[in-house]
Amino acid sequence: MTNLTFIKEIENQIRALHLKVEDTKSKKRFLYTFKIKKLERLIAKLEAQQFNEVDMYLDETLPEYTALVTQNLALLKTDHIVFKVYDQDYTYKGSYTKEIKGDIHANGYSYSHSEKTNWANLPFESWAYTKEMEGQINHWGQINLTTTKTGMAFLKNLPKEFEGFVNEEGFIKIKNIKNAWDVFTQGKMTIGKLIANHFGNDEEKLELFTANKIKLKTLIAEFRKDL
Repeated sequence: MTNLTFIKEIENQIRALHLKVEDTKSKKRFLYTFKIKKLERLIAKLEAQQFNEVDMYLDETLPEYTALVTQNLALLKTDHIVFKVYDQDYTYKGSYTKEIKGDIHANGYSYSHSEKTNWANLPFESWAYTKEMEGQINHWGQINLTTTKTGMAFLKNLPKEFEGFVNEEGFIKIKNIKNAWDVFTQGKMTIGKLIANHFGNDEEKLELFTANKIKLKTLIAEFRKDL
């Protein structure tokens, strides 16, 4: 279980840093601008950490929160989803994309980008391409995918399209179903960005998913007020 004491410690750090920012601003010295920006970056980092901790804590302890999380995961569940490659990366020691991250936007589409690429240390390794990916999508619509299976092609295959499923726990598995030939760059092209439509034309599902996220954020904000 998430530690409530730890969440409170982060809150105290955030409040102390805000006081430092206000104190520094009151001195009205130009050179302090850099100090303020540094403090604000630290605050943003701590708030992101605390947000994740509170998210887990409320999911574990507050039935209302858990119900919203469960409903959003149910809305994302599908037996068929298509991820299309809409941009490629050019890598000096190209091989295949290892990790992809992204999230769902207001239009119901997820936009994900390459985070890690497997470098080809030997010539034949540049022939590898992504055949299967697995990962997770959470109740916020945040996606993390990792290559779990690769294929080999002498004239490098560039993945163009994947299809698969999302289960009720947010687990994603997708398989490569369409490719393009990477003839001219000698295997230096990899997946750059993916796009997927998570709700089809079902506007009611998208609206409910979005409304639930607003409710979740409201519950998190209310929880922080009481810390």
